[in-house]
Amino acid sequence: MKISPYFKIIAAAVIFGSSGSFVKYLTLPVGVITFFRMAIPAVLLYLYFVITRHRIPWRGSSVMLVASMLNALRLYFYFMGYTYTTIGKAVILLYTWPIFAMLFGMIILKEKINARKLVLIVTAFSGVVLIYSGNGAGMRSDEYLGLAAITFSAMIYSITVVLFKKESVRFTSWETVFFQNLLGTFIYFPFLFLVDYQMQVNQALAVTAYGMLIGLAGFGLFFSSLQDLKASTVSFLNYIEVVSAITLGIIFFNEKLTMEMVMGGALIIAAATLVQKE
Repeated sequence: MKISPYFKIIAAAVIFGSSGSFVKYLTLPVGVITFFRMAIPAVLLYLYFVITRHRIPWRGSSVMLVASMLNALRLYFYFMGYTYTTIGKAVILLYTWPIFAMLFGMIILKEKINARKLVLIVTAFSGVVLIYSGNGAGMRSDEYLGLAAITFSAMIYSITVVLFKKESVRFTSWETVFFQNLLGTFIYFPFLFLVDYQMQVNQALAVTAYGMLIGLAGFGLFFSSLQDLKASTVSFLNYIEVVSAITLGIIFFNEKLTMEMVMGGALIIAAATLVQKE
């Protein structure tokens, strides 16, 4: 039975929304979480390819490897963000990535600057300022570190999403997921031995479930939907992740919605949605 691409992207968005809750529950070092998040899907897919005798398309995969390297860096800052700030603030700031994508297009690709783009940039970053202003701690606080980390993660994501989308016509969804996690598996392997931590049985089970749920199921559904839906449709439906993440944060971690989060989030999401309708 063929699964509707709309169901795939909605399911993927709900799954992605659980990411912050997993990170809060695990309470493991950022490098360790990043390793398991990337290694589990990469290893499982490699074994699947070997068993099914599927040839991994190494030739012509240079763009995918660059994207894989950037994705490894992105995820480190992503987990740092969720570790040091609230789930709600982190997931809202994550969705500044379409604005960064537009900025990079204007700066690197010399795309035309018009009044509409400038208004959207100012609108989005007004939302960012509101989110940051809701942080009552000082500049050196863990909260500020988390906000800065998730913002930097969004910047990198704006590049990787373009690269993976560009190559999606040449690679299957499972090949894309494999390359997405490949380099990070090797980069973060030393963290298992370089940082001080003790992993309990419940944490081992949770981090394994996290790697499979997000790394395999979530991104498998996401990249599969990219082949059948317009990028604008995928981007719009993906905002369900914000609702999912905030809801889980409220239920499981007693997080509170502040006026700065609501107003800032509205500005960011509105601007990001309008950017992708161009």
